[in-house]
Parts: sequence; structure tokens; C-alpha cells
Amino acid sequence: MSTACSEFENLLAGYDALEASQRARVDAHVAQCAACGALAQALSDLGTALSAEYGGVCAPASLADRLGRRLSRDSLPKPSPVPEILDMVAWSALVCAGGLVVRFVAPSVTAFTAPMLYATAGALTLGGLAVALWALRENEA
Repeated sequence: MSTACSEFENLLAGYDALEASQRARVDAHVAQCAACGALAQALSDLGTALSAEYGGVCAPASLADRLGRRLSRDSLPKPSPVPEILDMVAWSALVCAGGLVVRFVAPSVTAFTAPMLYATAGALTLGGLAVALWALRENEA
């Protein structure tokens, strides 16, 4: 089976929903390809067997309502805040590491004091926290 056949396998699975031009392409390929012809015949046989077995079965009218309520947007699980929190922690660690690199690599004439480093790291950490909280609120909406 060639790589082109994989495209036709997908089209065969939804053959009834295809437009006329796509059906013509699929029919032409199936007429030339034995493997796709066998797949088309198997899918047709399966459809016939399923229709014969379950053709008269009807779902209760209340099923759609129950499924709709169960699958409503409110019942879906909320996204986890863990990735945003981990991003905030990672960025804070990166900022602190950058501060340490600057502290030890900067020329000695530059007067970095511990309070300056702590204040800068704290401000950047709070900024990262604010961005993480904003991202969490955006996920809730």
C-alpha cells in the first residue's frame, strides 16, 4: 500500500459525507488499487451488518439532553494552574541566577549592595507572580 493510500483510507471512512468531486477521486483510486478496494468492500460490509443489527434501535429523546448537560462547559475540568506556577518559579530562579552572575562578574568598581540585589530580585519575582496570576485568571475565563 502506497503513502497515497493513507489519504484515501481516511476519505473512505467518511465516504458518505464527501462532496461529489472527492467521491469521484476516491472511486477512481478504489477502482485501480486492490488494497483500497478491499478496504472499501470491508467498510461497506460492516455498514450493512451494523444497519441490519441496529437499524431499528432508537435512543431515547432524553439522552441528548442528558449528554448535553453532562458535556456542558461548566462540567468540564478546569485547567491546572500548575504550569503557570512552575513558570513563575522558573523565571524567578532565572532572574536570581542572572543577578548572581551580574554580582560576581561585574567590575569591582560597581557598588552592588545586598539590599540592592534583594530589592531587584523581589521586584522581579513579584512581577513574575503578577504575570502568573494574570495567566491563571485568563485560563478561568
